Amino acid sequence: MATTRSQGILVAALLASGFAVAPAPCQTDEGTIDQSQVASEAGRCYAAEDPESCFSQWLDDDPSAVVYSLRAYHRFKLNHFREAESDLTAAISMDPTNPSYLNGRADVREKLGLNAQAEKDREAARDLIRRGYPELRRLDLRLAENPNDLDALYERSLELERRGDLVGALRDAESYARLKNGTVSHRVLYRLSLLRRSNGDSEGAIHALDQAIAHDDIDDGSAVRALRQRAALKRQIGDEEGAKQDEARVDEIRRALESE
Repeated sequence: MATTRSQGILVAALLASGFAVAPAPCQTDEGTIDQSQVASEAGRCYAAEDPESCFSQWLDDDPSAVVYSLRAYHRFKLNHFREAESDLTAAISMDPTNPSYLNGRADVREKLGLNAQAEKDREAARDLIRRGYPELRRLDLRLAENPNDLDALYERSLELERRGDLVGALRDAESYARLKNGTVSHRVLYRLSLLRRSNGDSEGAIHALDQAIAHDDIDDGSAVRALRQRAALKRQIGDEEGAKQDEARVDEIRRALESE
């Protein structure tokens, strides 16, 4: 997941899918930040014997929004949700134009049961994302005129995913599939499974993969990819036997392809 005004892609998946870095500087409200340098320092803290102290010392030396967000991610992993919320609130006050921090705080607030406040954060993040992207505004207008415009709905889902709004991307993808009434391709179903997984719905992701794998138009290569993904999800939810069955099917398809 990537966002445009974040201190690099390192917080683009904040509190949701992990920590990734693109080694290039980026411009934010706090100035230009070297992502590779920040990533190196963050990696040192995560690997430290006492990551909390490491991040706190870093904040003493450099009280920036990105460091607050990184400590929030560490605290989130420890289920210290109140402290993570406080850190992200500090990050937002320092860089209020960064949708990553708002989406991160929304994730934390959902864990705290503050669903109404979480939705306000997500809506604010969506508004920030849209301000910088005329294409999103154009699609919004098309859908305001015709909510059943399938092309616009799917285009907006793709655009939102590119901009880091996985919640909005999933919402539009679900609406698209529902309006298509079960006639979507295996590629759409596979993408739907990825979005559901990114939003924490492993069982929903498995269900979409079930449909993709059973689809008439799926080719062997796509079936292998979907089976591997489903095996990983089944293992994640504790279905080891189901995961092994999917892996056996992958081996069977590969042997058949090699014998042709």
